[in-house]
Amino acid sequence: MKFMYFYLFYSRTMADINEQEHMQKRFDASKSQLQELWIEVSDENLMKIVNRMKTVIWNRDAMLVSGTDKNELETVWRNFVQKRLWVENADEWMTAIKEVAEQMSQFRNKERCGFYYLLANKFWKLDSLYE
Repeated sequence: MKFMYFYLFYSRTMADINEQEHMQKRFDASKSQLQELWIEVSDENLMKIVNRMKTVIWNRDAMLVSGTDKNELETVWRNFVQKRLWVENADEWMTAIKEVAEQMSQFRNKERCGFYYLLANKFWKLDSLYE
């Protein structure tokens, strides 16, 4: 019985550590891309975005944005811009999403957290994000 409690505690603790390490890797990768674009990054705001993405953080495909795939850009519009930034003007925001995709075009693997950071920053909604 004691062994079972130890195992459950130990396995949960190790899972938490792995999740924190993985989130830190995503944070570092996103911050690195943003700094290569000469963007001044607020660690607190970027970490808010990374924390909200922790449900999909293990899926490599879900953590990257394809800037050339129209369906992917519509997913960004639907799942981030409409739901998180509360914006309804589709034309203005689709233009902004395409501009951010162009801005990050030098990266083959665009980090979703960095992509979302740039979108929120572009329209001054970064500080009110996830409050």
